[in-house]
Amino acid sequence: MTLSLTSCGTTSAKEASTAEVPNTISVKDTLSPTSSPTPEVTEEPENTATPTPSPTPTPEPTEEVVETVNFTQDTFDQMSKGLSYLLYNVYVNREPPYASGAGFLTDADEVYFDRNSLPEDVIMNWMQSMIIGLHDSLLYDENHNFSVTTVQNYMASMIGWNSEDPLYGRMQQNNGYYQAVQASGAPGWALRYISQESDGENVTVTAQLIQDYVVYGEVDRGDFAMTFQADENSMFGVHLVKVQRVREGETMDPSK
Repeated sequence: MTLSLTSCGTTSAKEASTAEVPNTISVKDTLSPTSSPTPEVTEEPENTATPTPSPTPTPEPTEEVVETVNFTQDTFDQMSKGLSYLLYNVYVNREPPYASGAGFLTDADEVYFDRNSLPEDVIMNWMQSMIIGLHDSLLYDENHNFSVTTVQNYMASMIGWNSEDPLYGRMQQNNGYYQAVQASGAPGWALRYISQESDGENVTVTAQLIQDYVVYGEVDRGDFAMTFQADENSMFGVHLVKVQRVREGETMDPSK
C-alpha cells in the first residue's frame, strides 16, 4: 500500500523569506541636525581703540615784570627829618634816661612799622615832637597851621597808614586843625645818608642817626638799615616798612 503526504497549510521556507516585512526606519536613516552656516563678513570691523590725543604745546614762560622802586637822594632828604624823629622815639626814647618812653617797645633791634606792631605812644610822641618843634615844613601850611588831614597824609606817606587822630587826643583840635604851641630847647635829630640797595619794589637805605645838642654837639646814635616799599599813594613814592639797627651808637645822659 502506498502512502501519500497531503499539505496541511505549512509555509515553506522559501515562501517565508519572501513574505512582506513592515516598513521600519533604521537609525542610520535619521537626519542629523545641521548648524546654520556662518554668514560671511563683508564690512570691516569698526575701530574701537581710543585715539591718542595730540600733545598740548607748552606755553612760553612769561617773566614777571617787577617795577624797581625809584628812590633818590632827594627822596631821602625829604623823608630824613621825619625819619630821624621817628627813630628817636622808637630806639632812643625807650632807653634811660628817657623814662617817659621806656617800655612801649621791646629791646629788639628790628622793628616793623605796620599798624599792629607800632604802639600809639610811639605815634603820639613822634607827631607831637614834629609839630611842636616845627621840624618838617611838610606838616604845616604857610601860617604854621597843622590840619588833621595834612598830618594824616604825612603819617600815611611815611609809614603806609594813619589813624583818625594821629595825636590820639594829646593835642586839641579846632575846626580840623591842631592847636600847637611852638617850643624850643630840645635836641635836634638828623640822619646822615650812607648807602642804599634796591631789591625789586623794595629799597634798603642805611644811615647814621645823629643827635645834635647845642652844648654837647653831635652825638652818634648808631647806624640803621631802613627798608622802604613802593607806594603810589605816598607823597614820597615809598613808605617805611621796617628798620634794623645795624650798629650801636654812643649812649649818653644829657642830664649830666
